[in-house]
Amino acid sequence: KYDDDAKIFNASGKFGQYIFVDHENDIIFTRITKYHPMPGSQQNWGFLKYIDVDNVDLWIDVLRFLHGIGIIDLQSDITTPNTFKDGESKEFYSNYGEIMDAISSLSK
Repeated sequence: KYDDDAKIFNASGKFGQYIFVDHENDIIFTRITKYHPMPGSQQNWGFLKYIDVDNVDLWIDVLRFLHGIGIIDLQSDITTPNTFKDGESKEFYSNYGEIMDAISSLSK
């Protein structure tokens, strides 16, 4: 979605995982589908959950800095569920426009 209301970019992973970013309004929406817990059943940011950053650019810079000096390992310190083909949902794709509108309305 790219209009006067919002400029939302997205990236998709395998089997229906998505991340939507409204950079101008510091909004990030992650869609995790049915998953197989390996090793966790939810996203776990470890000690990073205690870092309160209200700016997407700053958050990315903080993560890159901490990773660069070896304080965190992005592969092992952040846990997120794994999704396989059985995690896809037709409902998400059929409601994609409504989902984009809902994300856009968050910045109003």
